[in-house]
Amino acid sequence: MRKQKKSESWRPQQPEDPFTMLDSLPEEKQQEIQRALHLFSLGRGLPRTLQEAQRHTYLFWDSQPIPKLGAGAVTQSGPIAEPSGVVRQEPYSLPPGFTWDTLDTTSTPVELCSLLSENYMEEDDNTLRRKFTPEYLKWVLEPPGWQAQWLCGVRVSINHKLVGFISAAPANLRIHD
Repeated sequence: MRKQKKSESWRPQQPEDPFTMLDSLPEEKQQEIQRALHLFSLGRGLPRTLQEAQRHTYLFWDSQPIPKLGAGAVTQSGPIAEPSGVVRQEPYSLPPGFTWDTLDTTSTPVELCSLLSENYMEEDDNTLRRKFTPEYLKWVLEPPGWQAQWLCGVRVSINHKLVGFISAAPANLRIHD
């Protein structure tokens, strides 16, 4: 640590570059740090054999309704859980100042295109921004079997500006032959 001049005593100490600090240590200390880092990196790795994989704990997959490793082939199909038949009739509440809105792609295409184009990112690093057109949105949001209530917007109550959007699309899914 360097001694500060009186004129610089009001400034907070700036952290030094870690590589510069490491290079300034004696070689024995550097080797000790390398050994410690190596020991920390020796945590439990991925299983290498089927037996290791069967003994391995998978926190996420063990909580999912899927067959476990080594459980054998799936012999029956059906719903994971029986449908309850209860569909919520009232919408979830929003914070004060916001309201739900069912969007109509013929009357609000420019507004929806603008919202999605300005806020939707394709990549995690925000490098790919898509430009949505009304024609594209009509095609993607209104496939055969779509329902108008599946196009849900969130608006500011005062000026009716569209600030959020969520949608659903019908899909036929076949699991087994």
